[in-house]
Amino acid sequence: MPLLVALVGIGCAIALAIAWQRVCDARERTEFDAAVHDATAAVDSELARTEDALRAARGLFASSHHVRRPARRPRPLVLLAALVRTQMAARRHADREVFERTGELRRTTAELYRANAELEAHSREVEAFARPSATSSRRPRTSCAPR
Repeated sequence: MPLLVALVGIGCAIALAIAWQRVCDARERTEFDAAVHDATAAVDSELARTEDALRAARGLFASSHHVRRPARRPRPLVLLAALVRTQMAARRHADREVFERTGELRRTTAELYRANAELEAHSREVEAFARPSATSSRRPRTSCAPR
């Protein structure tokens, strides 16, 4: 009977550990997806802002009759350079966020591995405690007992 109770306890502990691992994995996946979504939204926002600036500049050049051709030529290059700088900055920001999030996930994974090792050690302790020892099954002999 004690063996059955110990086995049921071990089974429940293992099932709990597996369920807990799945919940943690799902939470980490959700957090990572949210971080990726935020980074993507930041990049999209920067690109939209830069595109709006370029359209505004094009509209200014198109509406002005006082701008001569030579004065217009270097301007698109400046705007293109600004666009490239903005895109590179947004990309660095997104890469940094992904790098930081990956580091967090690795630290969390290490913690989960440590917790799993502790649970396995505890399960082994419970198994060892639940096993009947060889000496407990024998009856103690007394000097008065008939032989």
